[in-house]
Amino acid sequence: MPKFDLFSAETAIVQDISTALKDADLDIGNARELLTKLLSQYEKLLRETQQLIKLSDRKARELHLLNQKLKQLSKDFEFQSQHDALTGLYNKGEITRIIQEQLSLHDFILILFDIDYFKKVNDSYGHIVGDQVLKLIANLVEQNTKHKDYIGRFGGEEFVLILNDTTLEQSIETADKLRRLIGDSILDADGIQVSVTVSMGLTLCRQHELFEDVYIRVDQLLYAAKKAGRNRVEAMPAR
Repeated sequence: MPKFDLFSAETAIVQDISTALKDADLDIGNARELLTKLLSQYEKLLRETQQLIKLSDRKARELHLLNQKLKQLSKDFEFQSQHDALTGLYNKGEITRIIQEQLSLHDFILILFDIDYFKKVNDSYGHIVGDQVLKLIANLVEQNTKHKDYIGRFGGEEFVLILNDTTLEQSIETADKLRRLIGDSILDADGIQVSVTVSMGLTLCRQHELFEDVYIRVDQLLYAAKKAGRNRVEAMPAR
């Protein structure tokens, strides 16, 4: 394979000039011709170099934009993998991870709640309206919780709320306030006015408890709230 030299033409001209300069009988016309060739090659090389720099700058900008797109795609993928597509809340997998993380750090309050007779909403108005109701409930709860609290959709019409830096008594008041707020709200779901109530189970979780234990406990409390007539909060401390 022949050796490639980017500056072969320029190198040859420089060598010719160097040889001519060593010649005692240097011909001025010949030297001028060689210098003219070198200048022409230099100007050509300069133009090509400028084009390469422009191309390099363009490629650098394209690479930067591509990196930005890849970073955004990575963020979007991470968000989608952690959040419920309908409500934008944490999904079951992520809220479960957060509960487990919180259990390793400190005590907190765990609330499990769902919408009473939600099947009737879907049967009466259709699933599109039902989905709108889920989104409106999610927004309502988000707007009325603190930034250090967590809310997730556990599946279907079931939601999870984690309250930090609060007592059992204060959290019961918070839960009951949310319950009344939801029950008193007229939800506008695609032009259809819908009213719903929620039932809640609430428990104090102690640091280092197992996720399975706290979930069984709060799920039993939610069941007790429904069995007692729905639209209520059932609470108990950690065992």
